[in-house]
Amino acid sequence: MAKKTKTSKRKKTAAEHLRDRVEADDSRIVLPVQFRSVGINAETLRVSVAIEPARLSLEKARHFFRNTQLQALLEADPNSSNDGEGQGTMIETVEASLEGVAICRKYSDGAKGYTASLNFQRTGIRLSGDDGLESLARFANCPGRLTLVRLGDAPERGDSEESGDESHETSE
Repeated sequence: MAKKTKTSKRKKTAAEHLRDRVEADDSRIVLPVQFRSVGINAETLRVSVAIEPARLSLEKARHFFRNTQLQALLEADPNSSNDGEGQGTMIETVEASLEGVAICRKYSDGAKGYTASLNFQRTGIRLSGDDGLESLARFANCPGRLTLVRLGDAPERGDSEESGDESHETSE
């Protein structure tokens, strides 16, 4: 008669549960992120984000952020990092939101996490906030949520894409 051995099963953290849910869907993700800087020029808008590696696998991060075109919803929400797995926010605290098609060409990964720059055509965005483009400053160095649907690979450079590197940086 074989002995039964007891294996200890560790409970998953909220971040691991969220990561498992995200891994199950190849085309759509919803992630808590840290927005970094915001850049604006005459035709384009750029928002850079940082993502903790516990929230997303390296393979999935590369699938969504390496040279891709994405339908994106960005929400600046100071309380989003407090949301547990499967928990919504009881009181709406979104300070600003931005929606549009983004091109992601700048992406990096490392032990501390992933960073990506999302570039939008200014004419193709929907922005909510009381003060129009001024509300973009609320994204600088603010936690929030990022909802992405992968549309495919980024178009070739020059095909209705961002022009130039002249941009105004905002990091509060």
